[in-house]
Amino acid sequence: MLLHAAKQNAFDGKWYLRGFYDDGTVLGGHEREECKIDMIPQAFAMLAARELSIGDEHAKMGMKAVYDIFFDRQHALVRLLYPPFHQDEQSPGYIKGYVPGIRENGGQYTHAAVWAALGFFAAEENDMGAELLFAINPALHGSHPVLSDAYKIEPYVLAGDVYANPDHMGRGGWSWYTGSASWYRKAA
Repeated sequence: MLLHAAKQNAFDGKWYLRGFYDDGTVLGGHEREECKIDMIPQAFAMLAARELSIGDEHAKMGMKAVYDIFFDRQHALVRLLYPPFHQDEQSPGYIKGYVPGIRENGGQYTHAAVWAALGFFAAEENDMGAELLFAINPALHGSHPVLSDAYKIEPYVLAGDVYANPDHMGRGGWSWYTGSASWYRKAA
């Protein structure tokens, strides 16, 4: 019943929606200028499809969008949502208080980046999942001169977030953030 409702109401044509407000209005979605797509619903739809042993083509489409839209290979980061909230009248809560591309407002939220890797593993896209895990590994940032210069935090601990704002591209935040590290370890 819940799965049917999600497929009926939460699929936005190419991916799953971020959510709904209390009055039923869509949060994000393809008709908006901001937050057209969020990574978390894509990853969790794929994880649910795997858990329920169903072939969900919608979830696979969402994961393709994650790979194509969120994964920034040049800066070795995986954005949480795109485009960030900025001027749209949507009121998604505290994340809109962050500058676009910082933390959960369109930057990398590392918990979710790992969940995306798990989503790829659930879709049996192991190369894509591994590629994401290697990209967000702090050792990569520490060993690459350009990435290290931007990252600015310890190269031996996982950042809770990585900025995707052009003025701070690739900068790590919330180092020693154990939740992200434990999810990373589980995925690895």
